[in-house]
Amino acid sequence: WASDRFGSKPVMITGPSLAVLVPILWFLIPRHHPQVLYIAMMIAFFSGMAMMGWTIGSMRYLYVSAVPRTGLTTYMAVFYAWIGLVGGTGPFLIGPFLDLTRNIHARYSILTIDSFTPLFGVVMMFFLSGLVILNRLRADGAVPVRRFWGMFMQGNVFLAMESMIRYNRARDETSRVMQIQRLGDSKNSLTANELIEALDDPSFNVRFEAIVAISRMPATPELVDALLLVLAGSEPDLGIAAAWALGKLGDRSAILPLEEMLLSEYHLLRVHSARALAKLHDVDSIPFFIQQFQNEPDEKLKLAYASALGTLQVKEMAGDLLELLQKTTDPVLRDELALALARIVGPEWYYMQLWRSTRNDFGTTMAQAILDLSGELYRRRRIDEKIVESMRRSASAFSRNSVKTGVTVWAECLEEILKSSVFNPTAGKVIEHCVGQLSPFDSDRKVYLLLTLQVLREELIRR
Repeated sequence: WASDRFGSKPVMITGPSLAVLVPILWFLIPRHHPQVLYIAMMIAFFSGMAMMGWTIGSMRYLYVSAVPRTGLTTYMAVFYAWIGLVGGTGPFLIGPFLDLTRNIHARYSILTIDSFTPLFGVVMMFFLSGLVILNRLRADGAVPVRRFWGMFMQGNVFLAMESMIRYNRARDETSRVMQIQRLGDSKNSLTANELIEALDDPSFNVRFEAIVAISRMPATPELVDALLLVLAGSEPDLGIAAAWALGKLGDRSAILPLEEMLLSEYHLLRVHSARALAKLHDVDSIPFFIQQFQNEPDEKLKLAYASALGTLQVKEMAGDLLELLQKTTDPVLRDELALALARIVGPEWYYMQLWRSTRNDFGTTMAQAILDLSGELYRRRRIDEKIVESMRRSASAFSRNSVKTGVTVWAECLEEILKSSVFNPTAGKVIEHCVGQLSPFDSDRKVYLLLTLQVLREELIRR
């Protein structure tokens, strides 16, 4: 199965790579131990497994890739003659070799050195030499050896194996969708063929679930190419999902096809491609995003370009985003615009931490954030005691859920900080705009408070 799917060479090299350990295990086996029989059986089982991999991989490579069709008889005659010569002379050489080493006897702690120890060393040398030679053979599949080994070390191998079996035995659409979800949950590249196959399933739901599952997988060239085919296909619904998945996978080879989708006739496909390109840090698309942001009449489509500009931290667009934030009334869109501005200012983790906490307890979160900020700024000598006292009064008001009083005092603090501190142009513009929007205060303006905290932390503490 592995040879057919990934090529003979990875399987062929895996066998001797495991077999190298067999002489070491025989050498380390404890002598005269009560359980030595069971230990020897496990080593023999491991050895048989390794040699089975070598046999399957090498025979397939020999018959499929190594021997040319035109000289099949000649090549195979040489092969079988050499195999017979080596196989026949090997036992005759080992006997005299053991006679030469029969007087070797030594013991170091739990290790016993005897006449078989040099033989184990010679066997290891042959295995290692063979691996060097095998590694230089031309590949017969798309999967390199290291990547093949890595597949058994990523994600959940057992879930991948189980899900592949269940997927191939699924009887209806619901079962296929469920198993495709599990294939993605395994996060293991062994399942890539099944996921690519599912992209051509007759059921739309199965195809859509396959795209979502691929987005949870490690990025591989096969999966990226499969998504690019969907992106350029005739189903814009799936193309939108494919654009999102390509952005999530993070493979930069998708940048050029996504840039082509920026000129698609479908508006939603264009904006989702823009979001994906921003996730891929495609700075070459920034001029196009700016142009589309300025010319796009639809507010929701404009938001997508604003989000892309925020992800790419295009500082010169902060003023335009602030204007759009002021005009936007939808709370979800306002939150996304504010997040884009927070990203322009600096890393988003602090802003998102505040955003989550304020949804549960706005007053307490604001009070704690202002107190922490005031202490840090004063310790770094960025503000004087007068401003510290004002910040404490604002925090006290927020802690009592006297939000309007807290906002009023906080706005006064910001004005004093603006006078006494030096901000970069973008941060200063954001602070000034936010201060102007805090009065009169209502629940829709909470994002301005979070933005002020984000700016102060990035400019006066982290800088």
